[in-house]
Amino acid sequence: MRTYTPGKSNLSEQSWQYDLDAHDRIVSIGPGWSEFALENQAPAIAATGDVVGRPIWDYIHDEGTRDLYAALFAVARSGREIVVPFRCDAPTLKRYMVMSITSLADRGLRLTSTMLRSETRPYQPLLDPAARRSDEWVTVCAWCKRARIDDLWIEIDEATARWDAFGDGPVPRLTHGVCYDCYKNVMHEVEAAKHR
Repeated sequence: MRTYTPGKSNLSEQSWQYDLDAHDRIVSIGPGWSEFALENQAPAIAATGDVVGRPIWDYIHDEGTRDLYAALFAVARSGREIVVPFRCDAPTLKRYMVMSITSLADRGLRLTSTMLRSETRPYQPLLDPAARRSDEWVTVCAWCKRARIDDLWIEIDEATARWDAFGDGPVPRLTHGVCYDCYKNVMHEVEAAKHR
């Protein structure tokens, strides 16, 4: 996981935000949400009506990632802003981002994701929602986007190479989890924020 130091980026930053109520339901989405969702081939979450009113937990399925978000939310609800790095990759882009979580009135939260930089890379069919899928599954870290192969967490590019770029065949289905490094790093941020 990359280290983020507030105020050290000289990039023109793009941000997307959404607000949660005290029950973790999405109550609003900010400008640019729909465009970013469509750019990421996620039309199911592009329209305000498809997202607003739903619990955030409808979109976070694995237990480890839920635990990390719950810990982050608890810190933010205690009145402390917390900022954590993450990746939001596309088939031909690596996106390095940070998420800031701040408290709002009535125990609500504002989550703001800011892109720090992006890097182009060769097409990665594993990250393409339109790619034909096999019955196999691969776990991808929800934070750093590395894939778990034989108990090793490796970059998607390396995973694709190990699978011989999948040829023209179907690629495995994706499920999400949290790698050991990201779990440790996010929990370190949680503990540090509690003592600020």
